[in-house]
Amino acid sequence: MMQQNEVARTAVERPLNGKVAVVTGAGQGIGLGIAEALFAQGASVMLADIDGELVRAAAAGLAASKSDSDSDDRRQALAMVTDVASQAAVASLFDHVMSQLGRVDIVVNNAGMISKTPTIDLTEAQFQRVLDVNLKGVLFGCQEAARRMGGHGGSIINIASVAAHASAPETAAYSVSKSAVLALTRVMAVEWGARNIRVNSVSPTGVDTAMGAALRARDPEGFSRRARRVPLQRAAQVADIANAVLFFASDAAGFVTGQDLLVDGGLMLQNPGFVV
Repeated sequence: MMQQNEVARTAVERPLNGKVAVVTGAGQGIGLGIAEALFAQGASVMLADIDGELVRAAAAGLAASKSDSDSDDRRQALAMVTDVASQAAVASLFDHVMSQLGRVDIVVNNAGMISKTPTIDLTEAQFQRVLDVNLKGVLFGCQEAARRMGGHGGSIINIASVAAHASAPETAAYSVSKSAVLALTRVMAVEWGARNIRVNSVSPTGVDTAMGAALRARDPEGFSRRARRVPLQRAAQVADIANAVLFFASDAAGFVTGQDLLVDGGLMLQNPGFVV
């Protein structure tokens, strides 16, 4: 009886037990935080990133966090170097997931980039590179996920941005790419619903990552001023974004698809036309 109770408690504590997740851009920042949250909830995680050193260290850190006393803990944390702008590279990533972990249940298309340039000076190469990573990378990840989710279905979560809902100067390529991610998410949700594949997106405001810490160090008053413009009076944390992803990944969102969740502390309520 004690053993049965232990199994039951583990199931409650780790609702994603037995699931396999793929997270792109997982070497650091938001992507790593999402990978850590999924792993903590019981999922095995394939971490993908263009920076091999970062992603291998991130996966090793996750694997090392497992308790040595839990012999039934079969979670794995693996790493693969991947440029999401390459369709062939993304296909190889998912082939590797299937060969190593056997299935795909949750995919988080998080890899992205931003290029701040006055629109009048934006070059074709700059524009195309942002679209390649932020939009085509999401498309490729969704396609490869859907091909492998088969009859069991799954959850795809695309990381968009408040920049898809409002405007900021010098972010034309970024804003266009993230707006397109929202449209793409809705189309795929309609197309793949009959296959029990849910497709949703999360739109964060600026998040207090290592990049945010550097900004705060350079301009502490400016950082504080921007945080005060948010109704909740603080900057977003990585955990705030990870928790939104966990909702979409879980059975709690089993009847939710084609939706975008703003994780902005209420910023868009007071600043609907401008991202700060």
